[in-house]
Amino acid sequence: MFNLLGQDTTYTTLPSTTHAGIGVLFGGVFLIVWLVVIVVLLASMWKLFEKAGRPGWNALIPLYNTWVLAEIVGKPGYWGLYPIAGIIPLVGWLVAVAGTIYFSIETAKVFGKEPTFAILLVILPFIGYPILGFGDAKYHAPAAPTSPAKPTTPGTAAPA
Repeated sequence: MFNLLGQDTTYTTLPSTTHAGIGVLFGGVFLIVWLVVIVVLLASMWKLFEKAGRPGWNALIPLYNTWVLAEIVGKPGYWGLYPIAGIIPLVGWLVAVAGTIYFSIETAKVFGKEPTFAILLVILPFIGYPILGFGDAKYHAPAAPTSPAKPTTPGTAAPA
């Protein structure tokens, strides 16, 4: 076909079904890789929870798993609800990212790793958590918080 300027405007393309097939192929491969990563992370968290003396199935329940992780690292369980902050406009994602970094550092510590190991847990969790879960890392329970000494009133003996 020629246009008014005499240039040939014909061209060939792949049929639209070919494009769809390529899209399905790449989408299918992506889905399979994503599912493998999710299964590896869940299995790693399961083993991690078992090392900490918790039932492994706790890792399967969203938000409850972060609650349990908070308890594993020695914080009150409700601290594990930090992912919910992500719904707050503008600043929520900062709280969620800060919580992820904080709990990654604490998780690394209680499993005998350096705090710098948390970088791996944050950036490449599908590598870091299997190292903790399936590796030789041992769980070291965090020290219980010490309560301040009870003040004594004059004329009374200190509690034994």
